[in-house]
Amino acid sequence: MAIGAFALTSCNDEVNPPIENGLYLAEATSNKTFSQQTESITVGIDPIQKTLTAKLAKAVSEDVKVTFELDETLIEQYNSKNGTAYQLIPSASLDFEEGKEIVIPAGKVASESEVFTIRYTKSPNAEVYAIPVRMRYISGPVDIVGNSDHILYLLAAPNIQKSIIVHRGNETSFQIPEVTANEFTIEFWVKVNNKTGWVPSESEPWFGFGKGNDPSKSKRQRIFGDNCGPITVGDVLLRWWADGASGIGPTLQFQTSKGYFDSNEWWEADTWYHIAYTWDGKTARLYKDGVQDRENGQEGPFVFKNVNLFNLSGSGSQAWQMEMEMAQIRIWTKCLTPSGIIDGMSRAISSDADGLYAYWPCDEGTGNVLKGSGKAAVDVTVRGTAQWSETMYDFSKPNQ
Repeated sequence: MAIGAFALTSCNDEVNPPIENGLYLAEATSNKTFSQQTESITVGIDPIQKTLTAKLAKAVSEDVKVTFELDETLIEQYNSKNGTAYQLIPSASLDFEEGKEIVIPAGKVASESEVFTIRYTKSPNAEVYAIPVRMRYISGPVDIVGNSDHILYLLAAPNIQKSIIVHRGNETSFQIPEVTANEFTIEFWVKVNNKTGWVPSESEPWFGFGKGNDPSKSKRQRIFGDNCGPITVGDVLLRWWADGASGIGPTLQFQTSKGYFDSNEWWEADTWYHIAYTWDGKTARLYKDGVQDRENGQEGPFVFKNVNLFNLSGSGSQAWQMEMEMAQIRIWTKCLTPSGIIDGMSRAISSDADGLYAYWPCDEGTGNVLKGSGKAAVDVTVRGTAQWSETMYDFSKPNQ
């Protein structure tokens, strides 16, 4: 049998005629490119199972034997080429049997698939992990084809954590080292819970029908309290109103001394949202779950020093029942791109990430102290008695 690198059938077959047979790792040859493959995997709470299969282009009359192993040189090569810092996954998070003899029986084109299991790994310092699999030839009449003997699995871990639950009385003000921001991003996960006992109905629906035709506004004010807000940073005040200019539903308002704009009126109770406000030096933009919602021209720069969290006092008495959950509060001195927001909103990030100025994961699960990191690392003691969710939320799918 011919041994060597595959050449695909194409217009230059006369120069590189296809060989008759070859041994390859099936999972590393998507679209029959027979070249080095990488695959990105997000590993959440539920373990993930993957398969490895040795294959031949054609069956042969003798057994072909291989083995699968972890080859850290694949990680080193990938990091060197891409400027990344992947590490080998901890052994406790991987069920993978190295060195087992895998057989493609005579007359067959494939071995039985070997299954390995990946479990969620919470990295202590936002390390990123990889699984470098290489197939080694043992014996048989057909050897491995070119680079089709390996695959590198790049793992992403979503934020899986408890959230802080706050009520009126938990409002907390503090200072961070002063910085003048010529651009910025403020992002966080937030959920406002309906603890009032009100259940929307046909006569009192959640969303209204415009100014003067909104039978449920007073009910919503007890849930999304007017003038209550998740965070204020310097001159940037974020606050809710039970309805916006259209009189349909709750809105989140971006307010500065230089102007304001409202979100679309899409808020619902008991629902997690990822919110990101960016400013590129000219325009402030709101992104909801990674999708742009509204924008507004804003002059700068902005000076960040004073921070206020969990303002649920509002401007009236309706919000006394208001309950809010938050997680992953981040202040950047850079304007994140839309793709950058989507890339980082559900997963762990490094505390020394470029431009990350202040960061509170809110993942302690107990107590009143929120550990801070980033360039301006400030621990925050929440006023009053903080509560914590019983649920461990997977922020790649927090509403499931």
